[in-house]
Amino acid sequence: MRRKEEAELKSIQEMKLIKEFDPDCLPIFAAKNLNNHPAVSFDHVDVTTFLKELTLLKSDVACFKAKQPVISNEVKLSEDIDLIRKEIDNVKKITLEFREVNHGSSKRQDNLFLGSYHNDNVARLS
Repeated sequence: MRRKEEAELKSIQEMKLIKEFDPDCLPIFAAKNLNNHPAVSFDHVDVTTFLKELTLLKSDVACFKAKQPVISNEVKLSEDIDLIRKEIDNVKKITLEFREVNHGSSKRQDNLFLGSYHNDNVARLS
């Protein structure tokens, strides 16, 4: 408390100013050494604020779960790999059909083409 004249009035004015002022504009102070402060027990916790924050946290987690895809990334990747393999097989079939129609490809040409694809595929997996 102030020891000067009108100390109580000035203290009240300062408290009123702090209450009316925007809390976001006020500085936040932090203690450097917590050993100088008394221990905090459950009697010092504002339960209503704590419950409000807990409720807000629960709703945020529920929103996050709702937006998160149900399929995990690993399952999605394996599905994508299977899809790409099917597309490669389709391209391979179409290419063979095209060669047979346009060039009358021989069995040797087909084996060379498929062999290079097979060797390339084995090299990628290694």
